[in-house]
Amino acid sequence: MKYLNSNLFWNSGAVPLLVLTLQEPELIVRIVAANALSDISKHSPDTAQTVIDAGAVPHLVRATGNPDVRLRRAALFSLASIAKHTLDMAETIVEADVFPMVLEHAGHPDELVRKAATSLIKEIVKHSPDLAQLVVEGGGLGVTKEYSINSLQKSAL
Repeated sequence: MKYLNSNLFWNSGAVPLLVLTLQEPELIVRIVAANALSDISKHSPDTAQTVIDAGAVPHLVRATGNPDVRLRRAALFSLASIAKHTLDMAETIVEADVFPMVLEHAGHPDELVRKAATSLIKEIVKHSPDLAQLVVEGGGLGVTKEYSINSLQKSAL
């Protein structure tokens, strides 16, 4: 896919429309919106800030509690794509009450949900010892250790 002129894209108002789409009743539409927001957020702090400013974070956090694993994965990966850029962005995710739900998802039966949850945890804790301590105090050390052991065992096979 060719690189689009980013100014044209941001000025088009697509991000706020994607945030509105996260609130639609149709499940597949919400999954596509969450995946699109993840793709947008991952590129730079500016693009991630655009997603934050559009109000996506509370809707993405709410989507992590959806029974459909595809929406959970997409929402978790979107939050990780936002949190990876800066300490402020990681704190924005934490302040949206993503814990302890993300720790529960790190032990989810679906492997891709576990991967998305541990990716989000990794992107949050890398920014500061205080955020890492928050995860440890919440019981996150055990679930991330278990995920790492299981991943190593599968790769050894």
